[in-house]
Amino acid sequence: MADATQRVYHRGMRWWLVGMGIVLGACGSESKTHDDVGSTGGVGVSVGAGGTAAPGGAGSGGASSGGTGAPGGAGSGGTGAGGDDACNAIEANAPLYPLLSVSGPPPAALGGTIVPGTYFVTSETQYESPPMATVYRRGVRIEIAEGSWQEADAPDPEEALGTTQRYTYAVSVESPRLTMTTTCPVQGDPLNHSYTVEPEGLTVYVLADDVTLGITLARQ
Repeated sequence: MADATQRVYHRGMRWWLVGMGIVLGACGSESKTHDDVGSTGGVGVSVGAGGTAAPGGAGSGGASSGGTGAPGGAGSGGTGAGGDDACNAIEANAPLYPLLSVSGPPPAALGGTIVPGTYFVTSETQYESPPMATVYRRGVRIEIAEGSWQEADAPDPEEALGTTQRYTYAVSVESPRLTMTTTCPVQGDPLNHSYTVEPEGLTVYVLADDVTLGITLARQ
């Protein structure tokens, strides 16, 4: 792990859910699930829009323009549509969370019963990755209900005029597969992810350009 810790802020976790661009992928990269690629391990995931990555890290897709990535990961492009306050009224009170790197492969996705409620993203892990400086993403609060996933991405604390980004998704679950479709602020295509329910929450996995990422959500 690099000695320096860099506080680099990103715009939430929209990019790994919506498929408007995946961090570490080229502009417009397509997300794949574990089943799609026939891997023997679980699939991994990540999230956010806009911003830059520390050396060795990965940039995330922008709301109006693509983010940039350090060597090893290029930022993914956005669609020009940012989160809309009309999507939900969730309080954006989740704290910053770190982007981590792990040298080993991801665990198998085990599925399980997702418990409705409030969740905060607590970490994002990039598997089979070399050491990197610690990168922080801006907080993400999620409200999960039957068939619904609502998200509020906190303002960037270093932007005086930063705004909350809000998104809503339709969700269907067929363990261990989680299918999410953006319904607000724009209609999106269904994207398949894998997940594992854990005692305190769950981890969602996405595979992007052969890079596996895992997002951990803690139930509040």
